[in-house]
Amino acid sequence: MSTLESDEDLKSRLEAGEGIESAMVQVVEGDENVVNVDIQLSADQTMTADEVIEKYSSVIKEKYPDQKVDLIIAKDDKLLKQTTLK
Repeated sequence: MSTLESDEDLKSRLEAGEGIESAMVQVVEGDENVVNVDIQLSADQTMTADEVIEKYSSVIKEKYPDQKVDLIIAKDDKLLKQTTLK
């Protein structure tokens, strides 16, 4: 059986970043431990999706070093990039 929790601390840290409109962090624990991170960029964000991933992946992996992280970057409700941090 899996449990789903939100990580408000990491969510707040990501949302404090310049050009980040909102973030969602879900921690799924069960047969497979996974962290789902969705980052919504603000309309005036000038960094590319890859630059955002590069900038924030260390913050995410620092908190969850041994878990698979599925990361989605979106802007204007359009998917820019989906990747897995290992």
